[in-house]
Amino acid sequence: DLKGKLLQLYPYIIGIVVGFWGIARVLEILLTRFEAPAICVFIGLVAGMLPSLFVSVGQGKTRALSYLGLVISCLSVLGILLALRATRVEIAPNFFWYIICGVAIAISVIVPGMSFSTLLMPLGLYTPLVHGIGEVDFLVLIPVGIGGAVTVIAFSRLVSNLFKRHYSVAQNIVIGVVIAATAMIIPFESFAESWGSALLNTFCLAIGVASAVLLSRLNKKYERLKSEMSADLPQKEN
Repeated sequence: DLKGKLLQLYPYIIGIVVGFWGIARVLEILLTRFEAPAICVFIGLVAGMLPSLFVSVGQGKTRALSYLGLVISCLSVLGILLALRATRVEIAPNFFWYIICGVAIAISVIVPGMSFSTLLMPLGLYTPLVHGIGEVDFLVLIPVGIGGAVTVIAFSRLVSNLFKRHYSVAQNIVIGVVIAATAMIIPFESFAESWGSALLNTFCLAIGVASAVLLSRLNKKYERLKSEMSADLPQKEN
C-alpha cells in the first residue's frame, strides 16, 4: 500500500539514505584495510542474531516443513556458492549486478531477518556497492534503485502473505540462507595466518556477538514497553 503509507514510509527512507551515505566510506575503509577483522565482526553480529530469529516451528507437518525448509535452503545456497568458488567464477560488478544488489537490498527490507550484506558478501559485490554509494556514483545508484524499487513493488504483498500464512516455515528458510551465506565468508586463511591474527579475529567475533545480543535485549525491552503502553491506552481513554 505504497500510496496510502507513503507519509509513514518517508522517515524510514530518509534514515536509510543518511545511514547508507554516513557509514559507506567507513565500511569501505574497514573492508579494504582490515578485511578479515571487519568480516569477523559481521559474522559475530549474524551469529548473535540467529537465536532471536529462530521461531516456534509448530507441531506435526508444520514442524517437519520448518526444519526441512531450513535444511534445504541452507544446503542449496551452500551448494551454489561452493560451486561458484570451485569453478573460480568471478563476478565483475556492472549494471546488471548492481540491479541484483538493489534486489538484495529490497529483499532485506521486506523479508524479516534477511540481510543484503549476507547475500552480497559471498558474491564479492558488497564492497563495490559500498564504494559506489560512498562516492555517490550514479552508475551504481541508478541500477540499485531500479532493482530495489521493482522488487519492493512486485514482491512486498507476496512476502507479507507468505509470512502471515506460513511464518515458521518461511522464517526458517531465511535462517538457512543466512547460515549458508555467512559460513562462506569465514576468513579461515586469516585465522591460520598467525596466533595474533587468530586472536584479533576471535576478539572481533566476540564484539559482534556481544553487540547483537545487546541489540536483541534492547529490542525486546522496547517491544515490551510498547506492548504495555498499548494495553494502558484504553484505560486512559476511559
